[in-house]
Amino acid sequence: MKGVVTLIVLLSVNLGANSGVTGSIVHAKVGSLSRLYRREVFDSSSPVLQISNLEATVHGGNRATIKWENATGPVTGYNMTVCLLSDPPRCESATGQKTSYNLHHLESGRMYQVDVYAYFKDGGDTTNGRNERIFFTTTKLPSVENLEATPLGSTSVELKWAPSEENVTHFDIDACPADGGACVHAFTSNTTHILRGLTPETTYKIHVRSAVEEDKELSFGHATTVSATTTLLPEISDVVIRATCDHFIIASWDYASEGITGFLLNLCTEGQACTTRSVDKDDREHQFRVDPVRRLYTLSIEAYLWRGNAKHSSPVVNASVTSFPQVPTLDRFQVEPVSSNQVRASWSNGFDADVRILVCVSQSTERNCANYVAHGTQKSYTISGLSSGTKYSVEATPAVKLGDHSRPTCSGPPAVREVATLTEAFCRYDDALMQTIKQISDNVKALTRRRSQFNPNRRDDDISTKCELLEAKLRTLPEKDVNDCFDDIDNLIETYKRKTSDLSSE
Repeated sequence: MKGVVTLIVLLSVNLGANSGVTGSIVHAKVGSLSRLYRREVFDSSSPVLQISNLEATVHGGNRATIKWENATGPVTGYNMTVCLLSDPPRCESATGQKTSYNLHHLESGRMYQVDVYAYFKDGGDTTNGRNERIFFTTTKLPSVENLEATPLGSTSVELKWAPSEENVTHFDIDACPADGGACVHAFTSNTTHILRGLTPETTYKIHVRSAVEEDKELSFGHATTVSATTTLLPEISDVVIRATCDHFIIASWDYASEGITGFLLNLCTEGQACTTRSVDKDDREHQFRVDPVRRLYTLSIEAYLWRGNAKHSSPVVNASVTSFPQVPTLDRFQVEPVSSNQVRASWSNGFDADVRILVCVSQSTERNCANYVAHGTQKSYTISGLSSGTKYSVEATPAVKLGDHSRPTCSGPPAVREVATLTEAFCRYDDALMQTIKQISDNVKALTRRRSQFNPNRRDDDISTKCELLEAKLRTLPEKDVNDCFDDIDNLIETYKRKTSDLSSE
C-alpha cells in the first residue's frame, strides 16, 4: 500500500554502553524512497507496564503514524513524547489511553524521536513503565528557490519562484505582517502569484513552500521566506468639482486601486460647519446640496482602507468652487415703443447679473428672432433695427455666470411682454417736447407780468392758460395718440411768436 512503511530487515544489535538497552536497525520504505531509522527498547526485569512493537509509518513528507501494542498488566494510560532533533530539540507530549497517533505538520527531511511508556495510577501513586524509543525521518520534499517579492502598490505584492525539482504542482503561500496581525493565505499551481488584500504601509514576511498530495492529504516542503513592504494608498486623480444652478455642488474623481473600503469627502466653507460624507468604494461621483448664496467651497477627498481597527488613508486632494446665488426675478418689467424702429425694455430692480433679451416677431410662421444682452446693473435696454408698425414679443431673462466661460450660466424665470413699434406718422411725446411747451408758457407769463406793469387793466394771458391745458393733456394721452396734440402745438407756437412780438413792442 502506498505510503506505508514496509519493514525489510530487523537486526538485533548490542548498543554497548547500557547492557539493559537493546537496539534495532529498521529499514523503512515509502514509495520509491528508502531510509533507515533506529529503534531503542529499554528492557525491564519485569514485563509489567512494558509496551511492545512501537512503530512509525511516514506519509508524504509532513505526516507520520505512531502505534504500539498494549502493555501487560494493569495500565491506566500511555505517555508519548515526540521531539524534532534540532538545537535545541522541540518536543510535544500526549497522554491518554490511545495506542496510536497521527502526527501532522512535521518538517520534511528531518529526524524525529518518539518516546512512549505506560503508567498505572493507584490512589495518589503513579507507577511508570520503562520507556521505548524510536527514531524516524520524514521525506525530504522539494523546496522553493529564487523567491522574489515585488510590491505592486498599497494592497498587493507579486511573487515569483522556481521549484527545486520538476513536477511540483502545488504551492502554499502565507504572508504575515512582521509586527503581528492577520495573515493572508493562498494556494496555487503556478510559479507566480499576486497576493491581494494586504495592508498599506506594512512589511510582510512571506513564506512559500511546495505541497505534495498523497491519500487526499497534503504534505509541505521546507518554506522559503522573503520580505516585502506595501506602499501608501495612491492619491485620487482627476478630481473635478462644479456648482449647479439648482444649488448643488457635484464632485467627481477617478481611482485605479482596488481593495479599499471607500472614499471620504469633506466640504467646507468659511463660517459654516463642514459636511463629511463616506461613499462606497465603487462610486466616482457625489453631490452636496448647498444654500442658494454665493460662497467659496473647498472639497477635501481621500481614499481609505480599514484593516482591523486601523484606518489607512491616501494623500488628501483639495479642490475649490464658488456656488451660484439665487437668480433674481425682474420687477415691474415693461416694454414701450420709442420710434418706428425702436422699443425700450425696462425693469425696476438693479442687480449684478445679465439680462438676456429675446425679441421675436409676434405670430410669425417663421422664427424671426434676435438676441440682446443688458450687462451689469442696467435697468433698461433700447432695441433698435425693428420694423415700423410691427408687433413684437419681448422676453427678458436674468442670468448669473460665475468664473470663466467654461462655467455654466444660471437663468431665472423669464418675463414676456408684447409691444408694437410706432408708424412713420407717429411722434412720441418726450421730455424735450414737454420742455419746449413749458418754456413757452413761462415766457408768456413773464411777458404778461411785464406788460401788466405798464397797463394793469389789460389781461391777455390766454396763451399761458392754453399752454397749461396742453401740458395736462399730453400727460394723460397714450403715446400712440400724441399726434392729436400736434395741431394745437403748432397753433400755440405761432400764436406765441405773434403775441411775443406784440408784447415786446409795448
